[in-house]
Formats: sequence, C-alpha cells, structure tokens
Amino acid sequence: MNENSLKPGTVLRDSQRKYTVLKVLGHGGFGITYLVESEQVTAEGVSATVQYAIKEHFVGTLCSRDPQSQQVVSSQPVSGEISRSLKAFIAESRRLKSLGIDDPNLVKVFDVFESNGTAYMVMEYLDGGSLYDYVKAHGRLTFAQMEELMKPICRAVGVLHAHRVAHYDIKPHNIMLLKLKKGVYPVLIDFGLAKHYDGQGDATSAIAAAGYSLGYAPVEQYGGFKKFHPTADVYALAATMLFCLTGQRPPQAQELKPVDVYNQLLSLGVSVPQANAIANALEYKPEDRPATVDIFTQRVFAPIQQQPIQQPIQQPIQQQFQPQTPYWPQYQPQPRKKTGWLKGVLIALGCVAAIIVGLLILVAVLTPTPEDLYNEGCDYYNQGQYASAVDCFRQAAESDYGPAQWALGQCYDNGHGVPKNWDISAEWYRKSADNDCPEGQYELGLCYEGGFGVDESPSMAVYWYKKAAAANDTNAIFRLGHCYENGQGVTRDYNEAYNWYRKGAYLGSFQSQQALDDLLVPAE
Repeated sequence: MNENSLKPGTVLRDSQRKYTVLKVLGHGGFGITYLVESEQVTAEGVSATVQYAIKEHFVGTLCSRDPQSQQVVSSQPVSGEISRSLKAFIAESRRLKSLGIDDPNLVKVFDVFESNGTAYMVMEYLDGGSLYDYVKAHGRLTFAQMEELMKPICRAVGVLHAHRVAHYDIKPHNIMLLKLKKGVYPVLIDFGLAKHYDGQGDATSAIAAAGYSLGYAPVEQYGGFKKFHPTADVYALAATMLFCLTGQRPPQAQELKPVDVYNQLLSLGVSVPQANAIANALEYKPEDRPATVDIFTQRVFAPIQQQPIQQPIQQPIQQQFQPQTPYWPQYQPQPRKKTGWLKGVLIALGCVAAIIVGLLILVAVLTPTPEDLYNEGCDYYNQGQYASAVDCFRQAAESDYGPAQWALGQCYDNGHGVPKNWDISAEWYRKSADNDCPEGQYELGLCYEGGFGVDESPSMAVYWYKKAAAANDTNAIFRLGHCYENGQGVTRDYNEAYNWYRKGAYLGSFQSQQALDDLLVPAE
C-alpha cells in the first residue's frame, strides 16, 4: 500500500452519498484508485451495497497527505501547479460524465466530487484482473488471442476519438478482463489523463501537467499535448499489442526501433503485413503513424500488402534559441522641463504642501495602509495562518488594493481560510484585474479559458492575458503564445506565437523556451 493512500475504512462524502474505502486498487504518478462501497436505494426502492472504483487526484511527486486530517497538501512553490492540475482533472471528469459515452468496452464515469483538498472521480468497478496480469499468468498470446482482446478495445478508442476525447494512458494495466462463461471481456478503464478537445483540436480546459507510462506513451507525450493527438493513442494500442505478443514491456519511446519490432514479431510467427502494421504504428514521428485508430485497426486485423519498414532516420537536434537583445526596448521616461513660478506663490504652496504632508504622515502612522495589510496577510499566509491572512487581505481588498484582491481570490481558489469557491474567487480576480494587477488579470484569463467561476470564453481569456502580458507577466505571455499557436480565442498566427514565446524566453520563462524550441523547425 502506498504510504499516502487512504486507509481502509476511510469515509468519503459527496453531496448525495458516502463511500467507504475497502482497499487500494492501484496508484500512479497522478492518482490513487480505490475500491469503495456505498449503501444506496435502487430504483425499485431496495437498499443495496454498491461497489465503485474511485480515482483520487494525487500527484505523488508534488503532494503529501496529513495523516490526521487526510487532507492532501502541497508546498507553496507548487501549489499553483497543483491547483491548475486539479481544476483540469475536475473539468475533464465532469465533461466525461456529461458526454455520456455509453460503450460496452469503456468504463463508465458516474460522478466527480471534491473532498480532502482534492477531487475524486467515481467510476464503474470491474471485478476482474488486468490484461497485464493475464499475460503474466498465461504467457505471451498468439495473434488470434491478442486480436480477440484488443480488437474491441481499438473499436472503443475509436468511439472516444469520435467524441474528441483522447485517453492518453492506454496500457495493459488499464484494460480489465471480465471473466464470462465463455472467454473474457475487455474494458478500457482509468480516464485520469483523458482530455476533451473542440472541433479545432484545442483542449476545452487548461492543460494540466504531463503524464505518461513508459513503454506505452510516444515521445511527444512526455512534454504534454497542446492539440488533439489521436496518434498517441494509436502508439499506445500498438505497444499494448506488442506486450501481448512478446510478454515483455516495450522499450521506452526514445529507445524503441520499429525495425527491431518488425523483426521480433516475424520471429514469433506474425505475418509480414501484421508485423509491419504494428511496427509502423510505433514510429517516432506522429506523422509517420496511421492517422486514425480505424486505419490502424484495418491494417492490423484486415491487413493489406505493405512494404517492410526501413530503418528510421535519426532526427537532428533542435537548435536552442538564445535571444541576444530584449524583445521590447524598455521605456525611458524623459525629464520634465522646469516651469518658473513666482517666489511668493512657491513659498505659499510649499507651506500648504508641508501641512498636507504632515497630516498625511500622521494619518499613515495611525492607520495601516492597504499595502501594509496586504504584506501582513502574506506573512500570515506563509506561516499557514490562513484565517488571519484572509482578514488582512479582505480589509486591503475592500480598500480597492489590487494585489490584496488577487490574494483573496487565491484563498477562495484553494480553500485556504475560507471555503473553496470558484465563483467568489473569479469575482475577486476580476476586481484585481480591473485595478491593473497583472496576477489578477492572468488568473481571470485562466478562469475564462477553463470556465471556472465564469462562462468559458477563449476570446476573453486572450483579452486578460494581453493585459497581464503588458506588465511582463511570464505566465500570461506563455499562455498568449499557446493561444496564437493553436488558434484558441484568436486567429492562428505562428509568427505572433513565435513573438510571444520569444519574449517569454527572454524574460526567463522555461515554459516559453520549450514552446519556442518546439515551434522552431529543426535544422536539416
């Protein structure tokens, strides 16, 4: 059992029912899955105990759990990243539920709720072993046995793609085999990394941290996706087939050579067209793989004559962009010209100014400024005294101090000192943004991009990102580059994307530097 997992007997509650944890079913880098049970009343009015699988959002490398309260906690430097990842998890879970994709070879998603400082996806529990367990127990499969198990999974993934959903975590561990009277029945589970995309191939929620499974994910998945990538699932399906036929986990993407896969499958008795089709789906470059699951499935299970693949060409290393000069020159204020005044008027004005300054100093001594309250709130916040921090932030925020309004929005965003409430956090971000606070403008952009506390609007997200970018907010600059690169809220313009990424890279943004490297065409 993972030391951070919930203990058996722990009770989780949503707005309608409670779930009692029975045991851990599995855990990975982005979540822990539990078997739970819940007492429910059926449609017939009979009380019954129902079992579910619940996936908890838990980024193992960035989170820990308070053993007393069961709260999931993270350190301050990564709390923003965790918050965005959590929002994406919730948004995708809700979208999967709302899409209502009803397919016999896909696990059903019933609900998502928040508790313990994180979120939980409630799924159908399938009482059976995984494909991984089956192969390890029975040895490698024949091609006919593999086809019986994988052909329905390929068809189900095609259904997902038709709904603009990519799974991004297909592997033998995530294919459950239900034992029937005759044979076994495969079902694809675990939508923890799944993403939904719109008709233009853009993600419908903010991109979360990248997740992948070595041996089953293509190399481009290691850095996360900006666009709909059905060929990533094609790669994972082919890698899973390779595992079934060899009984061994495939090499990780950087080390895998399709020509070696081809020769290995031939040595195991797989036909030339079928071996070629599987190897071709494991190509390093996405554009060299079958473009859709349907094309891949036809080639593997109803193969046509193809030429054997050739040794892949080694790709040249991308040149690193090293900006030499600032993208935008710094504004240099010009000295004002002195204007002559009558000596007497100057003396009189000086006396009045001295009196005013004295009064202002006296008021300042007696009354803390909004900035003082904000700084005091930051001290409380960093010490974990969130309730006191909220009091200070609120006083400063009610004085129309933008940074304090942003900080109060953060408290409502993360549930620190106040109940988590994205509607209220969005209101405070808006007030902060209206007061020209770049942090508030960036966060309001995120709210519009993901539909958190406001109606989703990519164009409004771009508007607020531009406001924050004008103050050199590197997060907003990166998001603007992303929007222009993908045509999200603006017309796609790669030159404009290059300009924003370049500016972000110059200001020291590693995200922008990586995006810039990806956008540049490698030297021949």
